Amino acid sequence: MLSMQRLYLGVGTLLFLSSGAVFSQTVSIVSGNGQIVCPLCTTGGVKTFDPLVVIVKDAAGNPIPNVAVSWTATSGTTTPTLLAAQTTTDAAGQTSNTLQMPPPLGTSFVGYAQGTITASVGASSVSFTETVAVTDPTTGVNQVQVAVQSPAPGTTITGPSGGQADTPVQVAVTSLQGSPVSGVELRLVNPASVTRTATCASQPGITPGTVLTDATGSAICNVILSGPPGSGQFTIAVGGKFAQFTTPIRFNVTPGLPGMIKLLSGNNQSGNAGARLPGPLVAEVDDQAGIPLSGQNVIWQVTQGTATLFNTVSTSDANGRVSTGVTLGNTAGPVQITVSVANNPAIAFAFTATINITVTDIQKLSGDGQTTPINTPFANQLVVQVNNSGQPVPGVGVQFVVSSGTATLDTPSATTNAQGQASTGVTAGAQAGPVAVTATVSLPSGNLTQSFSLTVRRPGPNISSNSFYNAAGFQQGSLSPCSLATIIGSGLAPDIQGVVMPLFFGPLPLLLANTTIQVGPSYAPIHHVSHIGEQESVSFQVPCDAALGTVPVTVRVGIDSTTVNVPITAVSPGIFLTTMSDSKQRAVLVRPDGSFVSLQNPARRGEVIRMYATGLGQTTPPVGTNQVGIPGTDQPITASIVVGVNNGGVRVVSAKYASNMIGVYEVAFEVPSDAPPGNDLPFAIAVVQGGNLVFGNGTTIPVQ
Repeated sequence: MLSMQRLYLGVGTLLFLSSGAVFSQTVSIVSGNGQIVCPLCTTGGVKTFDPLVVIVKDAAGNPIPNVAVSWTATSGTTTPTLLAAQTTTDAAGQTSNTLQMPPPLGTSFVGYAQGTITASVGASSVSFTETVAVTDPTTGVNQVQVAVQSPAPGTTITGPSGGQADTPVQVAVTSLQGSPVSGVELRLVNPASVTRTATCASQPGITPGTVLTDATGSAICNVILSGPPGSGQFTIAVGGKFAQFTTPIRFNVTPGLPGMIKLLSGNNQSGNAGARLPGPLVAEVDDQAGIPLSGQNVIWQVTQGTATLFNTVSTSDANGRVSTGVTLGNTAGPVQITVSVANNPAIAFAFTATINITVTDIQKLSGDGQTTPINTPFANQLVVQVNNSGQPVPGVGVQFVVSSGTATLDTPSATTNAQGQASTGVTAGAQAGPVAVTATVSLPSGNLTQSFSLTVRRPGPNISSNSFYNAAGFQQGSLSPCSLATIIGSGLAPDIQGVVMPLFFGPLPLLLANTTIQVGPSYAPIHHVSHIGEQESVSFQVPCDAALGTVPVTVRVGIDSTTVNVPITAVSPGIFLTTMSDSKQRAVLVRPDGSFVSLQNPARRGEVIRMYATGLGQTTPPVGTNQVGIPGTDQPITASIVVGVNNGGVRVVSAKYASNMIGVYEVAFEVPSDAPPGNDLPFAIAVVQGGNLVFGNGTTIPVQ
């Protein structure tokens, strides 16, 4: 088996796909290797080669029919000829080829000629070595000779059944000139219909039960004896039929050593707890050749589960048999009783029995009702409890199946532990929605089931604290109470394209496009939800009661949500911008006549211009969340406001919360009379906080 595994993993195999399975083809020699023929011998000698036979098997050792085998022949001294370059295996996986190889012409001192014939299937191949003996043209004497070197005439060799005899068989094959002949087969011939046999210990890559001569012309056969104790005999054959020695060699088989314990009866029984198994466990102690051995001591022991043994026979009888009775314990589940040879525990057999399991109910213990995003594991395993009238039952098989929805299980089957519990982990699939997992205990009387209800949701918005921006100037992380802010990230508007805004009139909604934003404990009014191209965003008003510092912000889209910690400061000035005719963004400004400042309608020196910003802090009276300015009443900004034009401070006429707008402030300032004309005069706003200036985004204005 190990050699087959090496062939399966190595280069000496051919892998192919058939009916959805992968097979490995290996070719090996059946017969015909190592032959010697003597075509010109006038007396005796074999004239022609017997067929060369191979077999093709799969990785499991099964013969494979209808496989093409390729044949090639090579030689340095003569020209081998094969009947076919390719043959096909029969129903037994075997195929053969016929070889012709004429003797070399010329001097008789050549002695012999050899050819190599290779049979291959894909990357697996075997080689035959075949020899042609030369005949002296004058005397007709065969130039190849075989001599038996061991055992000596009259010797009786001895060995245990299934083991190696004390004396090997050795032959020498040479030419008359003394040159060794390698690659010649030696095998032992047993009489027909005998119970005791002798074979050569097999060598890899050649016909089983044979050996080949080596480079010195010597072949050594380590004799393996089999059969019951007693005497037998064999003869020697060399080179196929070339040299068949008729003088028998006698051997004596002695009792072998234990080689296996064979099952006779009693395996795979079952019974109720505390009951005796219906039949005894019976095994046979055999030697390496499979012959029963008497008088062998064994050890019986319970190696798994609970049971007691009785009427135990621990010494093999005349038929090699040992046995024991079994009384089952009280713990349901599998039981294993092992019998092993006393002085060699590796020689053993394990009987299996089952204590019947009684189950009355299965309960959900934990894991029900969980929710997780797609393609992620659920946090807790699904655990069931299997009981018998309220008592836990160990060793019960529980099958878990995803009965609806998309998910995968860590294990589809589990066995209850000592507490009667079985569990599996679950990973959500790629589709959001409900998932049902059913746990089943199969009983002869019917199935017991429990179903777990789980929910797979889409992943929450993919955002972090760096996803928050000032909605006017788009400074990252610039948020303050009452200000307008924008979140940019994926998963904010997965089901829309374009922009979703509330009605033109009225307060901003707290739920828009299935989206909510919670800042601390308060829900934020939403200005719009956008999904344009690859960018998704949500703009909202930071609640006016938002705490200063790091505040948790939860963005929920449908049932999916993400919470991040966001810094909120007292002020976060940001100037609203507009894109002008040259495609550049500049501040949104209104002239005294109500027209918007543009490149075609620039601000005039000395005019009082109104600008619009967010994040300028609280007002008097205070402004509230989702409120516009109080009609007919100015709500001046509490903090001092600084406006800069052309890198210099200008007179601020007023700074208040804007009428009819949410989260927007209106600041009126005077354009300096000495301001130079130009389209891009630097423009800035700052809020005084604790003696320091907190600047908003810088921009420009056109002045004429």
